[in-house]
Amino acid sequence: MIKSRSRTEIYSYLIAIYLVYSTIANYSIYYLNILMNSVIILILFFVGYLIRPIVINSSNRDVSLFVLGWGVVYSISTIINGAFPSLNQISFLIICSLLLLLDDGFLSLVFRRYVWILSLLFLLSAVEYIVYIITGKGVVVATVTRVTQVKEGDFNHLYFNIISVHNILYRFKGLCSEPGVMGTICAFMLFATWRIKSLRFPFFVFLVCGMMSLSLAYYIFLFIFLFTSIKPNVKNVLIGMVFFAVFILVFKDYFEGRVINRLTEVDDVAELDNRTSDTFEHYFSKAYSEGDLWFGVGPNNVPDQIHNDGGNSGAKVWIFLYGIIGFAVIFYIYNIIYYRRSGKRLVYYDIVFLLVYWACFYKSLILVSPSLFIVYSVMPFLNKLVISRQKDKNNKSVHNYEL
Repeated sequence: MIKSRSRTEIYSYLIAIYLVYSTIANYSIYYLNILMNSVIILILFFVGYLIRPIVINSSNRDVSLFVLGWGVVYSISTIINGAFPSLNQISFLIICSLLLLLDDGFLSLVFRRYVWILSLLFLLSAVEYIVYIITGKGVVVATVTRVTQVKEGDFNHLYFNIISVHNILYRFKGLCSEPGVMGTICAFMLFATWRIKSLRFPFFVFLVCGMMSLSLAYYIFLFIFLFTSIKPNVKNVLIGMVFFAVFILVFKDYFEGRVINRLTEVDDVAELDNRTSDTFEHYFSKAYSEGDLWFGVGPNNVPDQIHNDGGNSGAKVWIFLYGIIGFAVIFYIYNIIYYRRSGKRLVYYDIVFLLVYWACFYKSLILVSPSLFIVYSVMPFLNKLVISRQKDKNNKSVHNYEL
């Protein structure tokens, strides 16, 4: 018979592995179909309830607020636009509800497992990627095609990378769907792992992998991280300068082509914001002027011209689909949940994280990413833990789940 402690260890790895899996592109050979993905989430949810005295915080009311908030959004969308929530959206609600239900200590254990497994995957991806772009050699296990409403793209699928066949300027994305996804994940991991000594190695992996993604948004978040989190002393400055010099030496042409040129070859700041196309902006303004933006047009009523144009993401797209009222509900619910999980006392790092979180929402649809939701759900606990340790070096408040 498996002992109680062993069951929790195994369960923590299962959740962590699923969250890592959720970062994989849906055109990867490792990706399962939507139905199988949903079955896995349901199994994880029910297993948690089978061992709930150990891992579930029965007094946690955050999940009720979370389900209520999304329930309001999808109810409005269904009633007004006839757009029922998809199986993917329902699965997202279930896995995120599970994360909110977990006891703080157990959640921190899952988070640690997740960070280490994800960082090792990214490290293997980075090594394989560097070898591939330097030598042009790598083990191509398959050729995959990404099909969107706008175009099709062919990719060489290595063990740990999906690399475009035709794109000369390679951008590192590992097994993620886009380099921007890699950059976003890495940026959030900087904020979540920096102050935890046992996660310092994963921190450096995320730092390097984010830079290799050549995501401009990552560099913006990196600047915010350095400005808000790192104490400027001689040692840190020298280490940073040496590290950046080595990176530029290796990736100079790629960095210049994707980041520097993008910053220097624009006439104004507005041109850097390529979240939406001109076609989308036209329909967005039209929906606003006609009053349709309050409740959104619904994902089932997006004009074909927007689909054909492509290249649209971020907060404006979400608001276009689910409305200003929908966003107000989610914004309020998420902030209330975070405030409650912080012990109703936000500290400096909580405020920084929330600002970054909502800034990222403007950039991409972070709200539907299970792999980033665990960062959102665990950050209040991590911040309280770090502050407690600063006050008392011998603090043992997390017992066996100590990070």
